[in-house]
Amino acid sequence: MSQAGTQRSQQRFEVVGDYAVALIVEPEDMREEAETLQATLLNLSISGAKLVVPKLLQQNRSVRVHLVVDKLGVSFYLAAQIRWGTVDERGRYLVGCSFSPNIPEGILRHIAGEQRLERRERDRRPASRKVELVRPGARFWNREYAELRNYATGGFCLELSRDVELGDHLKVRLDKKRPEIGVIVRWAMQQDKQTLVGCEFVDPTCFADIAAELEATVASA
Repeated sequence: MSQAGTQRSQQRFEVVGDYAVALIVEPEDMREEAETLQATLLNLSISGAKLVVPKLLQQNRSVRVHLVVDKLGVSFYLAAQIRWGTVDERGRYLVGCSFSPNIPEGILRHIAGEQRLERRERDRRPASRKVELVRPGARFWNREYAELRNYATGGFCLELSRDVELGDHLKVRLDKKRPEIGVIVRWAMQQDKQTLVGCEFVDPTCFADIAAELEATVASA
């Protein structure tokens, strides 16, 4: 897995190769039985995971993630909730879930020690830059600004003064000369009076067009 470090001061690892897990969907009616889905783990942190699943699941649905740690010779279950779901450009169903309680850091280290996880220290770069934010249906004169806190090939971390909803489609404008960049809100966290928001690029290829400008932002920070 690879580290996609965020402002949440934790390591997120990308999975190397296929890492099959079982996702047990808890019944909403106790008279029903739990449903077990075969899923593929894409990334993992102590507080959550991103998976490929055979179908989309309702937001806030309770699930259990069944992880097998070969190095320890054990398997265990993590209680989780679905936080978002989407379909990627390859037609795969993706979901993000949060763990409660967090996965023990020792278990995460053992999984990484099996070389199933990969850190990429340079994947996410810090930044400090004001950008313009456009919400769906916003009027031209209702301008809103955000602080770009870090970026990676897959998206931005922004600091906002207003709340957002998971799954919201936003547009970010780095400057007036460049076209708007479409992003999707994947996570949000309150920090004092501000909200930190993790956004994924709608079009991942757009990063190539803005990389040089963002690098210049880091160099001048």
